[in-house]
Amino acid sequence: MPRRRWRATIDDYWQELGYQQISDTDYTDCMIEPFAHLASLYTEGNRVEVETRVLSSPYGAPHQRVPAPYSEGQLQALLKLIERPALTSAQLRAEWPALQELGWVQGEQLALSRARALEQIGQRLYETLFPRGRVRTALNVSLSQARKARQPLPFQLQFDREAGYLARLPWELLRDEQGYLVRHGRLALARYIAFKSPLTALLVRGPLRVLVVISRPRGLAALDRDGELAALRESLGSLSAQEGLRVDVLERATWRGLVEALSSGTYHIIHFDGHGDFGRRCPQCRRLAPLDELTCTGRGERGALCGQPLAGVPAQGYLAFERQDGEVDWRSAENLAAALFRNPETRLAVLSACRSAMVGGGAVFAGTAPALIGMGVPAVAAMQFEVPLYATVAFTEVFYGAVAQRRPLIDAMAEARTALDDDCWYR
Repeated sequence: MPRRRWRATIDDYWQELGYQQISDTDYTDCMIEPFAHLASLYTEGNRVEVETRVLSSPYGAPHQRVPAPYSEGQLQALLKLIERPALTSAQLRAEWPALQELGWVQGEQLALSRARALEQIGQRLYETLFPRGRVRTALNVSLSQARKARQPLPFQLQFDREAGYLARLPWELLRDEQGYLVRHGRLALARYIAFKSPLTALLVRGPLRVLVVISRPRGLAALDRDGELAALRESLGSLSAQEGLRVDVLERATWRGLVEALSSGTYHIIHFDGHGDFGRRCPQCRRLAPLDELTCTGRGERGALCGQPLAGVPAQGYLAFERQDGEVDWRSAENLAAALFRNPETRLAVLSACRSAMVGGGAVFAGTAPALIGMGVPAVAAMQFEVPLYATVAFTEVFYGAVAQRRPLIDAMAEARTALDDDCWYR
């Protein structure tokens, strides 16, 4: 069954979708003050540290530096382990040394259950982001206020532009002595990229218009096109009449078809449903190569090996559109951002594509979703890894229901996470 994973990546200038801005007075009356936090990475020789800094809270703006929670190898290993729990010890041989460093193996077997591994990851991430002292006290003060109001605490986690390592960590697993913070609804997590770029304010008048873009090129893993599209149409269709949403669907989407749709219509939300990946696109044959492939192994029409060197080609996020012949046409975030400029009313891009929020080991803007934000798209909801189809459908229904009611995006994300079951570690 296809699997997908959601994560919100939101620019710190995004505008609330709604008929009007909420005044400061109205906001404080109905909302808990957001807890804004910045995580930065510092390297001095062989020492890697994380600076964790509170940007906004009732307790002030304390900051501390702590050692990075994992080495690069350990991070790769734990992400593979939690993302694909069915892998055997033999399939984890490349990651075995890193898992040994973490103390997760004994002899030839994993020593931890998956549930216990998730707990340990969450605890270490919590100790990194909220070390003992004023930073943790600031969080606890805000959590206490939110608990009294019986609301989740809006948690705005920001990363420096070059802190790709931090953006790849599974912060959804944050766990203190009382349990998981995000999964249990105490924190409403949204990830931000810390950069300043002015955006033109735009108030949405009339119904919210959604363009759903469906792409299923040949040669890629099959997705449940009919099932997901039916569920999406059902959930959005019921909202259209009641909540003022208008939904258009572009099926078998080619790149030209998307550009023409954006040029001829006004859309506030663009929802891409299809494949996404992170890698290097060969400049010769346009095949998307995995990160560890430095020479293109693609084949031409007559079966000849491409052989194009890829070492100098930057890795980034791509979405899979269809060519006229049904084959795949990989398009980068730069391409998509340029197309969205043709429709300046667009306030939100939803990327229902695996790895659409993934970032590389260095720059945060390497992934599709972060790159879109960096080029001016106000807000993006995307997937970092993989999520079961049933979770995608559940998330979509609740998320769009909240958006249609003009709820703030961070609230819509938090409400949608609660619709996922306990088997989804990214809740």
